[in-house]
Amino acid sequence: MRRLDNLQVIQDSTVSIEGSSGLLQSFVAQHHNLNSLRFVVFNPVLGGGRAYTAKILDTQKQTLREMTFTQGNFGWQHGVRFDFAPIADSQGKLFYFALQSVTKDASAAAQLSNLDTDAQKEFAEKNFTKVGIARNNSYTPGQLWVNDQETTDDLTFETYYTGSGSSLVQDVLIDFAKRITLDPGFSLIYVVSLLLITTLLIILWKKICR
Repeated sequence: MRRLDNLQVIQDSTVSIEGSSGLLQSFVAQHHNLNSLRFVVFNPVLGGGRAYTAKILDTQKQTLREMTFTQGNFGWQHGVRFDFAPIADSQGKLFYFALQSVTKDASAAAQLSNLDTDAQKEFAEKNFTKVGIARNNSYTPGQLWVNDQETTDDLTFETYYTGSGSSLVQDVLIDFAKRITLDPGFSLIYVVSLLLITTLLIILWKKICR
């Protein structure tokens, strides 16, 4: 079974992944057995042959998991699943998600570094694959680098973890207990709602039994 681990769902901009060094997003896993990361791709060349590698790196930026995609795997606005073997001791640890073009194209890099005219911008829009990002540091535990340059942006992404049915139920109960204890407003609404539902069920039961 798979369950949501972490997310940054704001997407108010895009950035190309055709540059020399690609993208690097840091994030912190919330649970053990991290096993999936999803991101949003905008691909103007459906069925194209450009290839890209997606990697999960450890704190020292050593590759832990890796997968290769091509433009043929992407739709125009497409949520991409990068599934991999679970990382057992992932909870609380810093990881990096790296996404880079395998197809080395000097002209593409040159075009990206010189988007001054409308014609150049139109060419990039029609030919270069992009990913969804959020501006203004929307995910504070992590950071996004584009072609080795630190930015104030963050990738739009979700991470997932896996486990047995019993362990996932336990996680749900723990998360719920944390929410109850850390959010007084939620606790009050939950208790009031529970009392109202219980009262309505009792009234309904009495009417049925008459």
